[in-house]
Amino acid sequence: MYNALRHRIKVEELHQEHGPLGPIEEWVPIAELWGGFAEVSLEGRAQFQQIGHSSVAGKLVFRGPLGFNLDMANHRFVYKGEYYEAVEPPSNPDSTNRFVTIVVKKLPQQP
Repeated sequence: MYNALRHRIKVEELHQEHGPLGPIEEWVPIAELWGGFAEVSLEGRAQFQQIGHSSVAGKLVFRGPLGFNLDMANHRFVYKGEYYEAVEPPSNPDSTNRFVTIVVKKLPQQP
C-alpha cells in the first residue's frame, strides 16, 4: 500500500460566514497531498461496526506528517471526485511519522 501513494487527494476546510440571509458555508481547498486509498475488507468493516463506525469506506494513507491540524468536523477529503470525512483521528501505523492513516467514510455526492 505504501508504494501506491501516487494519487492527488485534496483536503478542504469548511469556512462559515454570516450573510444577509443567514450563515454561508463554503468548502475551501487547503492542501493537495500525495496519498492512496485502501478499501476496508469485510472483516475490517465488521471490526469497525463493533466500535460504532458502521459506514467506514476505507483508509486514506499519506506520507506524513500532514502539515496541518486535522479537525474532523471541519475537514473533508476529495479523492477521484468522491467526498470523504474522517471517522477517527489520524494514526501513524509505523510509529515513525513516515505515514499517516485516516479512516474515512464516504459522503453523499455534493452538487
